[in-house]
Amino acid sequence: MATLRERLTAIVNEVSAIAQKAKNEGRDFTTEEVTRINELKPQADELGKQVKAADDAQAVAAHHSGRSVDGQVKAVQPDAIAAAFTEQIKARGMVDLASAKSILPTTGSVMLPVDLGTVVLPYARNGISTLIGNQELPAGDSFSYMRQVTRTHNAATVARGTQKPTSVYSLERFPGKVMTLAHLSEDIPKQWLADMPALQDFLRSEMTAGLQLEAHSTLLNGGTAEDGTPVDGLLGTTGVRSQAFATNPLITARKILTTMQLAGEDVTGWVFNPTDWEVIELLRDEQDRPELPGTPTGRAPMQLWGVPVALDPGIEAGTGLVGDWTTVSILTRQGVVMDWSEAGEKFEKNLIKFRAEARIGVQISRPGALATVALAAEGP
Repeated sequence: MATLRERLTAIVNEVSAIAQKAKNEGRDFTTEEVTRINELKPQADELGKQVKAADDAQAVAAHHSGRSVDGQVKAVQPDAIAAAFTEQIKARGMVDLASAKSILPTTGSVMLPVDLGTVVLPYARNGISTLIGNQELPAGDSFSYMRQVTRTHNAATVARGTQKPTSVYSLERFPGKVMTLAHLSEDIPKQWLADMPALQDFLRSEMTAGLQLEAHSTLLNGGTAEDGTPVDGLLGTTGVRSQAFATNPLITARKILTTMQLAGEDVTGWVFNPTDWEVIELLRDEQDRPELPGTPTGRAPMQLWGVPVALDPGIEAGTGLVGDWTTVSILTRQGVVMDWSEAGEKFEKNLIKFRAEARIGVQISRPGALATVALAAEGP
């Protein structure tokens, strides 16, 4: 016969499965699902009270007998993950399982509402997230969008009754592929999670930051789709303009601005590797004066020729990007999913492992609105 804790765990698992299914399918609950949730609510409430009473009684007995409470299988999960799980359940109008938080299953999953495209994590306050757009990733492992491949304005004054000129704004339906970003934590002793609550938030933050770094690198350099085929990033996209190195990075940058202005493009930002921005900020004139404003005790705004600068380690040193970043988006679905497990040998060793993953797509709707910039002369 199942124990109280096992029965309550089964209810948590069932409710979680209903919520995840509705989320994956992008829909509200069905009538049947609402009915089932309402059936489970009083059961969960009552079992939660019984489990708490049993725990309290066992703790009292252990205290008076001088023994620790062993043999009680409780899944010690990070507070942040447990809270996210509980909030997800409550936000969907489901049962209040706050009292059951400490007995989440030893294997489970929650979705953290983190948008890898535009959320600005602490490390990325000056990063590419400040420039790009974000859209919802459609269902399935592929999608399509319209990409402009030609943009030629031919408007002109015309005499009455004469042929009007034709402008060329060629579009093509471009196929996009869904990519999964994922990584694992090391095996972590469960005692650490119980003894150091700050470790829980640290782990969640670090794993989310790792996904965002890879999302930006994928946008710039490309990656591998879920079906195993390659996906081009910005630096490998046909139609992106280019500017060869000219004298120094400042002159090179000013020249590409002229090119973009003549093409009628709205330049919204630069993207540089941090090492290249260091070189630019340290440039000196013939009298050894800084070319850019700012001092070691007071940094100037991160701008170049009046255009905001974003820094990202995902772009290779020696190459910059500039253009209209409203034409670029990272498509996201579900946010970041955190899974955990202590199955197999980990259960015997009291270890737990976490996995963070997200599904994304890249959309570049007008390659001609962006340009690569060579920041150093090519070698001999």
